[in-house]
Amino acid sequence: MSFPLFLRGMLLTLTVFAITTYIVTQSWWLTLISTLACAVIIQIGYFATILVMIWGPSRGEQGHDQPAEGEKKQASMENGKALGGTDEVPGVRRTSQL
Repeated sequence: MSFPLFLRGMLLTLTVFAITTYIVTQSWWLTLISTLACAVIIQIGYFATILVMIWGPSRGEQGHDQPAEGEKKQASMENGKALGGTDEVPGVRRTSQL
């Protein structure tokens, strides 16, 4: 999620939260304190999400000792063999040999 998109969403959420808090409590002071606390909680959540995205494993990451699926397929095609060690290429019909 981009920062401008997050910022717009956060400001909209805090505005709705502040209006609702004021309607319920009828106190500007309590509304201000509650809204600031809500903003801090949202910022902590955003920061934690960014850290997880940076430090967490990527979606396509595999073991370092095994080639990726696309690399295996490319290597097998270069050798003239399809995956699985047969002479058949997936998606290609073989003509009958006499």
